[in-house]
Amino acid sequence: MKVLGLIPARGGSKGVPRKNVRPLAGIPLIAHTIRAAFASERLTDVVVTTDDDEIAAIAAAEGARVLRRPADLAADTTPMPPVAFHALDFLAGERRAYDVLMLLQCTCPARTGADIAAALDRLKDSGADAVISVTRVDDTHPARMYRIADDRLTAFDPAFEGMRRQDLPALYLRSGVIYGIRTQAFQAERTFFSRNAVPIELPRERSVNIDNELDFQFADFLMRQAHGAHS
Repeated sequence: MKVLGLIPARGGSKGVPRKNVRPLAGIPLIAHTIRAAFASERLTDVVVTTDDDEIAAIAAAEGARVLRRPADLAADTTPMPPVAFHALDFLAGERRAYDVLMLLQCTCPARTGADIAAALDRLKDSGADAVISVTRVDDTHPARMYRIADDRLTAFDPAFEGMRRQDLPALYLRSGVIYGIRTQAFQAERTFFSRNAVPIELPRERSVNIDNELDFQFADFLMRQAHGAHS
């Protein structure tokens, strides 16, 4: 099974400026994802798609192939499928075809090579078209959520409002850590959210997703604890 590990990393981050090159637990954020991709030993190619010179230099130093992304595919509002199609089309021009496309966002630095390998096994064994990482919700369960109307709280779902945590139905959050999809399905559906997807559940400590400064600091703490980093 030929698998493309695609790592998108543009230079114009707004929530955390220059986050992809910012040191996290002693190394640039993007390096965590590249190293996990290689550690999985299951990816045919590891490609970083970027519009940024510094990101490109770091990615190349880590051993990833760099694909320069045009400016119109590096805007704040650019969805991910066109970025992936750009990469697939470019590589197809080199006669490189893949059975599976695996999107690895570098804002999720705590995934491991074993997580990537397990996701590919899950996809293969299930016969599904896609595998998507999830983590189980606990304190953020919708039963604990409210709307505010006319300065008053209204339960989002009154049916579960008074239930004990242990009695609540299990729910899962799409974490963004791993999106794997058979290339044929991706080309047909033009989305990573296939109608025929199976989950791979990852623990919360490996499901962190960096959107803001607090997320970054939390991820830095977790990674230092996990790897004993002191730099």
